[in-house]
Amino acid sequence: MWEVQSNQSEDADYQASDFLLGRINGLTFAQREKELVFYHQIAKVIIRIRKKGPIISEKDIESVTIGDENFALKGSYTAPTGEDYKYGTWGIVANDTKGRITPHPRTLMTDERNDFVASYEALVIPYLVDKATTLFTITLQNNLTYSYKLPGNYEGRIEWNSGKQYIYNIELQGGRLDVTVAEGDISWGSGSGVSGNGSVEL
Repeated sequence: MWEVQSNQSEDADYQASDFLLGRINGLTFAQREKELVFYHQIAKVIIRIRKKGPIISEKDIESVTIGDENFALKGSYTAPTGEDYKYGTWGIVANDTKGRITPHPRTLMTDERNDFVASYEALVIPYLVDKATTLFTITLQNNLTYSYKLPGNYEGRIEWNSGKQYIYNIELQGGRLDVTVAEGDISWGSGSGVSGNGSVEL
C-alpha cells in the first residue's frame, strides 16, 4: 500500500508522496558501487492557470485543489517482476483513504510566463478517474469558487499511469473553468528512470 499526502503544498510533503523503485542487477562481491536506475511508481499532474478574465496575477488565487471527497489518496501496489522491472500495478480499495489534494506550487518556465499566472504540481495514485469526479477547484481572493467536473456522460478516459506526467491548462471563462489537456501520458523525467550512484555494503 502507498498513500500520497493530501496537502502537498510544502516541499517535504510533496517529496514524501513520491514512490521510487529500483533494483540492482549483477552485483558481485568485488564491487563496492553500482549504478541504480529508479522509476517513479506514481503519476504526476501539472496544472497551469491562464491569465484570463478575473485572473490576472497569482495574487488573485486563494487556493487550488485537485479531486473531491472521493478522490483516491491510497492504493494497493504490486511490484513488477521479470526482466522489464520498471512499473508495478495499482488497485484502489473502495473504502480506502480518499480526499482532495492541495498541490505544490510550481515555478513557471520562461516560455510559460506570457500565458500563465501560476502553476501547480501534485503526485497522485495511478488509476482511472471516474466520471462525475471533480478534477480541479479554484477559489479566488474574492471568495468565488469555480470547479471543473468530468461530465456524467463523459465518453473518454482519464487514466493516470505510473511514471507519467499529465499537464492541464485551466482558464476561467464565462463563469466556469475551461480545461484542456496540454500534454498527457508523457514520460516523467528522462523517460528511462532517474539515475544515481549509491554504495552497497556487502
